[in-house]
Amino acid sequence: MFIKSNIFVKMNYILILLFTIFSLLISNCGFHENDNTEIMNDNSKIYTGKIIKVNFVDKGGRVHKDIFSYFFETEGDKIFIKITEGKVNREEIAKYYNEEIKVRAIKTGGLWDTDDPNVQSRVGDYIIFKEILTE
Repeated sequence: MFIKSNIFVKMNYILILLFTIFSLLISNCGFHENDNTEIMNDNSKIYTGKIIKVNFVDKGGRVHKDIFSYFFETEGDKIFIKITEGKVNREEIAKYYNEEIKVRAIKTGGLWDTDDPNVQSRVGDYIIFKEILTE
């Protein structure tokens, strides 16, 4: 009887130790800092960068000076801003044109101009703004 209870005590200590380690690991998963990004719980990160305009170039290589897209320069990359999926509208983005800002956003890839794979679209990496963080 004494041997069985001693085994249970040891098992309880092991379970408590495992639970403590697991809890510590989980508590560190919500935030990670790497250069100028922080990981948030909704898969978004905090990015620091600058909003720029890039003129539209059609399939024939012609530049259309009256049509442009917004891009975000961050971490040495120039990334298309997909406004249609984000929570920040075009007017709000325009306010911060050519300024260094912080945004909460998700970087991903796919079709830029549509979500329909049967429609012609530019394709590549893009960023979705969840919010612009003002100081």
